[in-house]
Amino acid sequence: MHHFVILGVAILALFQGSSATKCFECISKLNSNCGDPFTGSTATKQVACEAGCQKVTDNQGYVSRGCVLVIGDIAPEPGCDVEEGGSEWCVCNKDLCNAAPEPAFSSHFLWLTGLAVVLARWIN
Repeated sequence: MHHFVILGVAILALFQGSSATKCFECISKLNSNCGDPFTGSTATKQVACEAGCQKVTDNQGYVSRGCVLVIGDIAPEPGCDVEEGGSEWCVCNKDLCNAAPEPAFSSHFLWLTGLAVVLARWIN
């Protein structure tokens, strides 16, 4: 699990945020309209996000959608990552892109993921 923390920190340290992006914001445990398949119902809130949107699906299938966490001016690159426990975290940077089942992978993101895995194994 801590390998994904290293990956997250590496990604956050490398990329700048962009202008505001409109994203869906909801949690499927509290709003059944938030789960998959997602329709973008009027019961789902839309917010302006500084660095893009995210969609997280936990290992029980619950979904949360909202803004990407920004530390200073640093934000992660678009793409998806699956953690050891089965949770999936996807980031995208187009208006309302966190409605999609999963954003398209960025080749840059995949390269960084491979680099983070190599570095994590080297550190251990």
